[in-house]
Amino acid sequence: METTRATLLQRVKDRSDDSAWRDFNRMYFPLLYRYARARGLSPQDAEDVAQQCMQAISRSIADFEYSATRGKFRNWLKTIADHKVTDLLRKRREMLAQPGELDGSGSSSSEPDRLWERQWDKEHLRYCLERLREEWAGKSYQCFYLFALQQKSAAEVARLLGISENQVWVTKHRMLARLQAMMKDLFGAEDD
Repeated sequence: METTRATLLQRVKDRSDDSAWRDFNRMYFPLLYRYARARGLSPQDAEDVAQQCMQAISRSIADFEYSATRGKFRNWLKTIADHKVTDLLRKRREMLAQPGELDGSGSSSSEPDRLWERQWDKEHLRYCLERLREEWAGKSYQCFYLFALQQKSAAEVARLLGISENQVWVTKHRMLARLQAMMKDLFGAEDD
């Protein structure tokens, strides 16, 4: 599995690199889907929009130049997603509108920007948590999940798993450090 986005973006420029595309899809398809859902699309429409985004990315990634400049990839991906959502909503409005009802203006609201940022952060965290679960299968991940994510008490987790409270705290500390390292590897020095 790819650990840095810069390397992954370089690899997906080769359309025949199936492994890179699987990793890219695993990381970004859920983001695109959930963003479309957050914009009000049905599950089927959101699935279609995410797929259309992936197709657009496939067609244009060869021309994309990655730069560690803050926000470049994130903004490029958001632009693609916004265009696909807007296209779908515009087509739907056109089908339902009477002649002369369309004003042609889009929403200037910053809500899509906030939605995108929230989804961006959540999906990258979800992706890293999934990788963490693959690396730390078994009792360690179960401990982390119960204590850090489900926010059960250290005493309750220790009792459930048959370990000491100290082991619960140590496991949480180690896994948070690994999660932080994964996020840093994914984004490099800057979150772009």
